[in-house]
Amino acid sequence: MDYRQLLPEIIAHIEKKSSSRNWKQDLAELLCLSQNAIYKRLNGTTPFSIDELIVLAKSYQLPVADWILGHNEDSIVAFKLPNREPIRKFGDYLNPILTDFRQLSKLKELKVWYAANEIPLFWYFYFEPLILFKFYMWGRITWNLPYMQGRKFKFADLGFNSEDREMLSDMTALYNDVESMEFWNDYILDTTIHQINFCIKARMFESKEDLDALLDALTQLIQLIYETLQSGKKKRKGTLRVYHNNIAQTNTCILVDSLQHKAVYTVFKNPNIMISSSNRLVKETEEWFDNIKNHSSLLSQSAEERRLAFVNLLEQKVEKLKEFASGMK
Repeated sequence: MDYRQLLPEIIAHIEKKSSSRNWKQDLAELLCLSQNAIYKRLNGTTPFSIDELIVLAKSYQLPVADWILGHNEDSIVAFKLPNREPIRKFGDYLNPILTDFRQLSKLKELKVWYAANEIPLFWYFYFEPLILFKFYMWGRITWNLPYMQGRKFKFADLGFNSEDREMLSDMTALYNDVESMEFWNDYILDTTIHQINFCIKARMFESKEDLDALLDALTQLIQLIYETLQSGKKKRKGTLRVYHNNIAQTNTCILVDSLQHKAVYTVFKNPNIMISSSNRLVKETEEWFDNIKNHSSLLSQSAEERRLAFVNLLEQKVEKLKEFASGMK
């Protein structure tokens, strides 16, 4: 596709993504150009420079690569794998997620669809023992942090600093503000339960008190799950609809939906998150979510009998883990 063919695509895309009727004026301000200079670029008299196209691509999510490379509608392209340095501390993991979440929170009528085999990470943020334990497992096994190797789990050694706590607080607040539709199964806590089970068997807990605190946090998490499902409301202004489905197993898949922007997020080799705004991939993901929704049962708000059965199952799993832990002491 040459520039003459590309220009109408750029203009149509910007006009569609813009939330303002005065989008041409907004464009001039964004690129630090006069109105006359903007009109020359829009009518093709003066081409957009490379630097200007980069700014537009970032601000309006222009699929420039798709247009230039000539990908057709059957191609799913434009995945972005964030460039990040190797993780050395917990803040290195949190900061990119928080940065992206802050940008998303500015979108109008933002909705998030979430499906995974494990409960969304943000639920662990409510309970420091749980997120510290997840950090311990990621650091020791997934990220291979040198100072984690051969180390026992001990809260006193893993405590967050003030910057970590602030990021956790900000991320929890952002999650609690957004409207979300989440798909859960009976196994949403199994990964954490199996990890605790493994650490008990391998004698990886420094003390009985640390293990007990972790198990108590799991019980508190289940209570919070029940209360939130019952009300259908998060701790701030966000609403929550949770659907139960044991059939549609998947890796983490997140669909961001708003008036200005849609995108698909998927985890690739934690902590990397691939992001795509490919129109076809977004459409395919929307259809997939609609399909599993039609084959799922609502857990939030009115579905008390189903909700109690679900929560009771989670409680039974944790009680079984507690019994196993007491036998190992």
